[in-house]
Amino acid sequence: MELDHSILLRRTTIKVSRKPSSRITNVINKEVFPKAACALYKFNTIIPGDLCFLKGDLITVTRRVDELWLEGYVAGFGNHCGILPECYIELLTNNENHRVCKALYTFRGGEQGDLSFEKGQELMVLNQINSEWLYGHTIKAPGSLGIFPSRYVS
Repeated sequence: MELDHSILLRRTTIKVSRKPSSRITNVINKEVFPKAACALYKFNTIIPGDLCFLKGDLITVTRRVDELWLEGYVAGFGNHCGILPECYIELLTNNENHRVCKALYTFRGGEQGDLSFEKGQELMVLNQINSEWLYGHTIKAPGSLGIFPSRYVS
């Protein structure tokens, strides 16, 4: 599949507003953030404020910038937040591939982007990053997205 890069070319010649346009205020007010997403394509840019990521990266979307752009960070690298084109990601929704698990131990994340939880708490696993790390949220707080060690859950 060939990706249309014209949206990026247009962006480099115009300044993207960091504030949402009044035209989409109603849409934004109904959206709930953060949201989980998976990168469909690599996005490598030299524009300050943009978020670079690789195909397959898990991204936590924190807000909508305008009709085409979102703001977020790559899971596990929460210290760098930037904007990204919505057409480069797929928002993750609850589906049959997700699973509920139970925390075997308390986990206190030390980095932004980690998901902290208590022993016995139920978690929704949205994706597996690698054999050691999972990405998801607590059942009681679906807005609290983050990564956590797979060995801490059943």
